[in-house]
Amino acid sequence: MNVGYREEGGNGGEHMRGYQNDTSAQLALNQAITKCASCFDVLHLLDEARQADVRPSTANMATAMHRIASTGASQPDMVMKDQRFRQLVLNVEDRLEKTPRDFGEQHLANVVWGAA
Repeated sequence: MNVGYREEGGNGGEHMRGYQNDTSAQLALNQAITKCASCFDVLHLLDEARQADVRPSTANMATAMHRIASTGASQPDMVMKDQRFRQLVLNVEDRLEKTPRDFGEQHLANVVWGAA
């Protein structure tokens, strides 16, 4: 399962170069997610991460769900129809089924709030 990230105002790829599937990359990814100005920026960033073979952490997925809900409230139908969002939801569901203990209280709260 892979997702990606892009900071608002950037061209995207520059933020992903050199990322690896380690804690520092996941922390950088989370920071980039929180800086996205729109839900579609978050989804684009997740797509870039997927293309760069960056595996998001549980915190990354929970933050993405929360940020998408925070920035996409005025366009819920468009978000729900976006295949990238659907894939994120499936990835969260898969992670919850396989490793539920990876989700702390804040992660669960962010996912539930993002799905509401």
